[in-house]
Amino acid sequence: MGLSVAISGSIMMLSIVIVMYAFSGVTANFFSLGEVTSQTLEYNDSISKTEISLHHVSTLVGSPNVNLTLRNDGQVKTWRFPMYDVLVTYDGTTSGRLTEQLSYSGDCMGGIPASGFWCIQSISKDVLDPGLLNPTEEASIRLQVNENLADVNAIISISTAKGVTSRVVAPYCGPSCYQMLWTVVSDETVINWNNIGPGIEPINNLDNFRSFIDLSDMTEWRLVIHVDNSVGTAACAIGIQHSTDGGATWSGLDNGIANSLSTTTTSCDNAGDFVTGWNSINVLAQTDVWLRVAGTDTGTPDPTFGTMQIQFRS
Repeated sequence: MGLSVAISGSIMMLSIVIVMYAFSGVTANFFSLGEVTSQTLEYNDSISKTEISLHHVSTLVGSPNVNLTLRNDGQVKTWRFPMYDVLVTYDGTTSGRLTEQLSYSGDCMGGIPASGFWCIQSISKDVLDPGLLNPTEEASIRLQVNENLADVNAIISISTAKGVTSRVVAPYCGPSCYQMLWTVVSDETVINWNNIGPGIEPINNLDNFRSFIDLSDMTEWRLVIHVDNSVGTAACAIGIQHSTDGGATWSGLDNGIANSLSTTTTSCDNAGDFVTGWNSINVLAQTDVWLRVAGTDTGTPDPTFGTMQIQFRS
């Protein structure tokens, strides 16, 4: 009798232990599953709050460089830039239509990335969490593809580490485009440009008509000009120059070449109103710069000008 009671008690204790072990395993699995579910929901919520957009795209024919602004329009910060997918589709001068995936090279350090890479030049208002792109902040980024662009058109696609993608077609400045005007001369002030040329010179070979302008947020420019007479020759060319050293060196506004006119110019051998097309601003000129209208001819013509205006857009 006593033996049977002892055996029965042992069996009951063993059963209780087995049930407890089983219950502890189920409980552990239950909490583990709950934790995974919570993490999944948190990650999905983070994705839903992630949003980026691309703006102020600048390209230049004959150059492999592309500049644009990456804006954090979401509610969470983003920072895993090495995991971004950056794709550029463009027409190369050698190979034609190309699509390239660029790798992240870190901080631009004021320079241009190597071919096949992209970098971050700066982040606006980067006080909170330096180096991270917080909501409402913008990153100025530079890309360099492997061939020079045959035209200004390019398609840039950027995906974050969470798979959130934004795409933009260049040249395009985004939904918040705006313009800025610099009226060098108005119709009320007629300028007689005496003996223009033969070298490159500012108006009347004087730097009286120049201005200091912040082009940091501008990507393109064009020249609006009125020519009163037709005394210029076919060699006449009027363009725009910029200087970053106080006027010691003047470079083309679109090509950045020292002691050169802008690649885009307008002639002065015919009277009338002339407007150039929109042209990219050289990356080195996208800062506080001195600007001037300059021209060249054979050295003897005296063309007369009315309006001279440079227009900029973001």
